Amino acid sequence: LPLVTSVDEVRAAKVLLSECKAELEAEGKAYDGQIALGVMMETPAAALCARELAQKAAFFCVDLANLAQYTHAADRTQADVQPYFSVTSQEVQQLVGMVLEAAKKANIPMVLCCDNAAQPSMVESYARLGVRCFSMAAGDILPAKEYLMGMSLQ
Repeated sequence: LPLVTSVDEVRAAKVLLSECKAELEAEGKAYDGQIALGVMMETPAAALCARELAQKAAFFCVDLANLAQYTHAADRTQADVQPYFSVTSQEVQQLVGMVLEAAKKANIPMVLCCDNAAQPSMVESYARLGVRCFSMAAGDILPAKEYLMGMSLQ
């Protein structure tokens, strides 16, 4: 679920999902009854209620670019506000840490989606924070893996 800002939104989505499943069953159409419902953690509001969201979601996917953009109120596509946009700022890292802690406590997976994975400092910052699952462009995987394998997280 994208752009979640409250637990109520997830509850409402689950009701809709149940209704859709019932419709498919009534029509005799095949569907995956075990479909996992995850939450895109891309707003500060979602990070602030991560503990509650973790009780309703099967997994979290943190969209780092959106989270940074909404946290800093800086449109990443506008050159004149680029100095205010940072995916590794203390504020964004704190929010990601809250999401990670909630996911661990609820025993659900958390993936960090990042367009900036080619930046070693970004990968290192979040690996040191405890992130162990990154989603990135295929061309960034090997350089990021090589970088992480060459460092100690102790």
